[in-house]
Amino acid sequence: MGEQNRPPLPISSKDDMTVTELYPEPQPQPTAVTIYTKPKCSQCDMTKMLFKRDGVEYTEVDITVDPAAYAYVTQNLGYLQAPVTVAWPEHYEDPVHWSGFRPDLHSEHLAAAA
Repeated sequence: MGEQNRPPLPISSKDDMTVTELYPEPQPQPTAVTIYTKPKCSQCDMTKMLFKRDGVEYTEVDITVDPAAYAYVTQNLGYLQAPVTVAWPEHYEDPVHWSGFRPDLHSEHLAAAA
């Protein structure tokens, strides 16, 4: 067995660790809100404008070009209408989701997250 096949030795103490290992660079976190959209969708545009207005960051996914996203929205969540908003507010244990332009649900679940 050559040296190249040996597993790395475990770090025995903090004294042996490098600065990068002790204080790793923060990794970008995914946004807590994903909006599944499609082109030429007025409700999608209005939903995105609502989030922008309130300063809530979101990730947009076009379900017409992403088959996995389309399957998730239709099969896993059971929606047939865009947009579909999936949000995970900090104080919730599970994500919340809804379909269509829903300023009432936006306010209820996300206004405090801005």
